[in-house]
Amino acid sequence: MAGNGVRIVRGDGTAMPYPDGAFSTVVLFTVLLHVSSPALQNRLFSEAYRVLKPGGVLAGVDTMQSRLMRMIHIGDTMVLVDPGRLVARLESAGFREITTEIGSGRFRFRPPKQSTEQNSLLRQRGFRRKLIYIEAAKDRS
Repeated sequence: MAGNGVRIVRGDGTAMPYPDGAFSTVVLFTVLLHVSSPALQNRLFSEAYRVLKPGGVLAGVDTMQSRLMRMIHIGDTMVLVDPGRLVARLESAGFREITTEIGSGRFRFRPPKQSTEQNSLLRQRGFRRKLIYIEAAKDRS
């Protein structure tokens, strides 16, 4: 990828080698189910929060339980995230105003990292979090 401004770094997402506030965006696309425990997933959320600039955004999508997913991951790591508990887990990492969308076989999430001033203003106006369910999840098992 030389010459196109992209640098690929292989490493541990729960202990990133970047300073606080290094990025405006962190993306997690079908990553969480491959992280070997909920505790490590939570550390990944905390690291994403740490490396985001104030006002930066974490964006992600992951898979929900299905027979096909179980079959694809035979002999592989598959620790699915309960979308109903995701807001609380992201809040524990420091995120606020979390938007989630649950669809057929997948869910998306997008919590911004608010600045201290933004958090204070939101609390003064009574905001705690935002949770949106777009459509009911369908179990395809």
